[in-house]
Amino acid sequence: MAKKRYKKKETLSDGIKLIVVGLLLGTVFTFGQQFWSATVTRNECTVVETTFVDYEYDRGIGRYNSESLSVDCGDGERYWFDSASIYYSLMDELDAIVPGEEITLLLHPNSDVILELATEDKVILSFEEAMEDVAGERTFFFYMGILMYGSSLYGVYVMVMVLKRRKEYSQSKKGRRQL
Repeated sequence: MAKKRYKKKETLSDGIKLIVVGLLLGTVFTFGQQFWSATVTRNECTVVETTFVDYEYDRGIGRYNSESLSVDCGDGERYWFDSASIYYSLMDELDAIVPGEEITLLLHPNSDVILELATEDKVILSFEEAMEDVAGERTFFFYMGILMYGSSLYGVYVMVMVLKRRKEYSQSKKGRRQL
């Protein structure tokens, strides 16, 4: 004989959690990400001229599975690439840079991620390619934000259904008492 599986009924707190989390993440994904990775021109970027020391790549294995790539520079600063711009070919190019070599970085004015990296000889990450990558990521996060706002609407639906179920239960209880 097979066991009956009972579907857990949503509670009022489930609806509230969905609303709060959906509104919070929806706002971060739609508005925050639009700000941090906004389309900018080359003239709006911060130009940093420094020397290359080393780079560090982290695959992000574990709980937070996101890649990161940073460049350590002679001015003592560490500058990060946007995760959308990380390619193995970029790391091959970084391997070819000699420590102490002069590099020029273009940094996004809102998020300070590297949008262009160039040596005296060549451009390793071009501004145009990086902006295309960032624009694709921005679109993805915009749709994720819409999905999160949708979960907030579902939270409202859950709350309405829970309150409706409570009202029907209390009315049926009153009806039994009158008999």
